[in-house]
Amino acid sequence: MESGGNYVMPTRDIAIRLDLDEAALKHLDRAMKVLPEKVYARVVSSAARLSMLPALKAMKQRVNATSTNMGHLRDSLIRKVKKYKSAGVVYVVVGPENKLILVSTPDGGQRRVNPANYSHLVEYGTTAHKIGAPTGGLKIGPLVIRGTVDHPGAKAQPFARPAFDETKHKVIRVYRKKVLAGIERETRKLSK
Repeated sequence: MESGGNYVMPTRDIAIRLDLDEAALKHLDRAMKVLPEKVYARVVSSAARLSMLPALKAMKQRVNATSTNMGHLRDSLIRKVKKYKSAGVVYVVVGPENKLILVSTPDGGQRRVNPANYSHLVEYGTTAHKIGAPTGGLKIGPLVIRGTVDHPGAKAQPFARPAFDETKHKVIRVYRKKVLAGIERETRKLSK
């Protein structure tokens, strides 16, 4: 597994890559090579997950600041460790969880939404476009819309990219600190 590498934050069409400076992490690689593979993976996974917490917090703050109507998107933001054992790669996904949630509608009903399906539209905005209703019309609350409607578009409300830009140095600092602490902890365990 690589202790350095890339962290990618995909949310549908959003992909942010944070490249860790291999030269700065070279001494970590040397220290990690003396650890057994399972211990190495545990240290890297834990460090990677903990290091992305500042980015997750910043994203949640930015989503909260963009609109009062973004609570579902904010609440869906998570960080998840992914491991590719055959390639020896560990990375952390930070973004909306791909999960349906129930939301209240203006007419007092409920509908299911998946914030992962619209997070990229919040991040990048949309241009003006036509929305066509399916045969029989499109029901939005108590209204039924037939034909097409001109949508004016939506202004971009970036939350992911600015959060990563703002926290990338802290992410790298925390990663380095946690890997070193993990190496020390695991070395003590192995020497007993």
